[in-house]
Amino acid sequence: VQSVVNSSTMMCTSLRGTHLVYVCVAASALASFSMGYDIGVMSGAIVYMNSDLSLSPFQDEVIIAALPLFSICGALMGGHLAAILGRRKAIAFASCLFFIGAVIMIATKLISIIIVGRIVLGIAAGVGAVIAPLYIAELAPHEIRGTLTTLTEISINSGIVAGYIVAWAFMFTQDSDDKAWRLMILLGCVPNVLLLLSLLIL
Repeated sequence: VQSVVNSSTMMCTSLRGTHLVYVCVAASALASFSMGYDIGVMSGAIVYMNSDLSLSPFQDEVIIAALPLFSICGALMGGHLAAILGRRKAIAFASCLFFIGAVIMIATKLISIIIVGRIVLGIAAGVGAVIAPLYIAELAPHEIRGTLTTLTEISINSGIVAGYIVAWAFMFTQDSDDKAWRLMILLGCVPNVLLLLSLLIL
């Protein structure tokens, strides 16, 4: 682990005259943003899902709770994945899981499958919550390591706020309940696509 940290620090030291390190850190923080968005947007999406799918209170609770519950499992997996796949591939894996979970949810009307999608999102959130700050800490120059690592928490909270804003904005649309909640969740794929593209380019 120490060798990885040293090599990452040496790489960033050579890039200190450029903005590449900041771009890498910002890209990694998109995983945390996705986690926050999926938490925040459900505050509005669940209202439309209730109208569309006639959910019971218990189904409401399971759909909402699946993400934070299974993020614990994802967090426990995160360190092992980082050791096996490497940091970049582990972040890409989390990003793919975010995308797959969202697609599973929007592609069905079966509540059990929607819950499966939320479980996948929860695992992705847990993996991303572990890997993103780890990767940022290893990538950042030691003088600003603490400052850049806080970007993870900022990104989570920014994602939550973005989810709330999207949910609020859909109050003013004419979309049907069926279309509205699916679009809300689909928008969560945008940061994951950006993250995957950035990992391919950087």
